[in-house]
Amino acid sequence: MVHRKILILFLGSMVAAALLFLVFSPLSIKSVTRPVSCRNEPQQSLKPGILQNESSPGNHDNPHEKRWEGTVSLRQDFILTAPQGGEVVSLAKAGDRVTAGVILAEIANEQSRKAAHEQQGALDREISMADQSIEIARQDITNLNREIDQLKDTVKDKEYSFADAEREYRQELMGEAAFIEKKDELDRLKRNLESRESMLRCKYENIASLQKEIIKLQSSAKQISQNLIIKAPCDGVVGEVLARVGEKVNEQAMLMKLTPCNVVSLKLQGESLLGLDGKKILLTMHNAPDKKFSGIMKIADFSFLPGQRGERADAEVILDQGQADLSRGFRGKVVVSLQGSGNL
Repeated sequence: MVHRKILILFLGSMVAAALLFLVFSPLSIKSVTRPVSCRNEPQQSLKPGILQNESSPGNHDNPHEKRWEGTVSLRQDFILTAPQGGEVVSLAKAGDRVTAGVILAEIANEQSRKAAHEQQGALDREISMADQSIEIARQDITNLNREIDQLKDTVKDKEYSFADAEREYRQELMGEAAFIEKKDELDRLKRNLESRESMLRCKYENIASLQKEIIKLQSSAKQISQNLIIKAPCDGVVGEVLARVGEKVNEQAMLMKLTPCNVVSLKLQGESLLGLDGKKILLTMHNAPDKKFSGIMKIADFSFLPGQRGERADAEVILDQGQADLSRGFRGKVVVSLQGSGNL
């Protein structure tokens, strides 16, 4: 009876445990499989001064290319002044289109005439010295040719003599020491001949070099002007002419204005601006993305912005030749990028 009671209690506890498992198991499954919420991560902020959004002009070509926003304007007119006082001999005319290096004005005075005379004298002395050096070299060539002819005759005779000595040496009619002496004598004469021929070539080369130098000096002498020369600092258009031919002007007197056609001023803020100095850049007009101009950027002034990250630069851009006439109306906001490179 006791064993039967124990068995009945054991079976009852097993049934009770099974019922409890069936009742509470759905709740546990639901708590484990509840959905996980999803949320978008905040986007990183862009670096200042670098345009990376699709609304920027020309940004569809390469979305990873670094770009900078800036303001561009025509450089102010050059005012050309007289380096010294004197009489105005020649002047360019208002409206003349000129290229860099073209003479825009000439001024005559006693100082310029004296300087020209001194330059001419110095060049004449250099030409005279070069002529003398050529004459000496020609005399040396005459002497060397005479020596070379004599050496050639001597070498030929010694070659015949050495051939006889070589035959006697093979026949044991001449000792080794005497044969070696004959050979050394012939070799020494040949080396002497080669040395003289090398010296002769150098003399001819020296004369050719001196003649070229004389041509350069004569060309420089022709370019000496009795007047002070004022040249165009860049391509441009002559604006207001402030002097007259025949007028006597003082030092630093204003002669004329020149509006540059291929130089623009550029103001930039952003990062890594020093990396643009001396580089080829592309300027895209902000309000007209189809207008693009290329050139070399040269930074004139640079500083770090106070109290914030970033840099500031004032620069000049020397635009490439063959682009549109920029003598008027070229100003406004631009997008700047490195030409021919996607990244800095």
